[in-house]
Amino acid sequence: MSNLYTNILNTQEDRSLPDLSSIPTPLTDDDNMGFGKYKDTKLKDVPIKHLAWMVQETTDYPRVQRSPRWTLVIEWIKSKK
Repeated sequence: MSNLYTNILNTQEDRSLPDLSSIPTPLTDDDNMGFGKYKDTKLKDVPIKHLAWMVQETTDYPRVQRSPRWTLVIEWIKSKK
């Protein structure tokens, strides 16, 4: 859509698709934890107590910036309901 400012500033509307190639795939039970005490342990073998601790940390301290891997593990936990 063109308007007065678009013509003056010589801009165009961006209709390109976002780059989705950098979006990580969801984790599976056979993926490794990837960090911390259980770094090389498959997610399905990580003690439930540790996973519960991670959820509690995320709940108690929501503004703490977490690693992308932490976020993926939390999403994996949520998928288990």
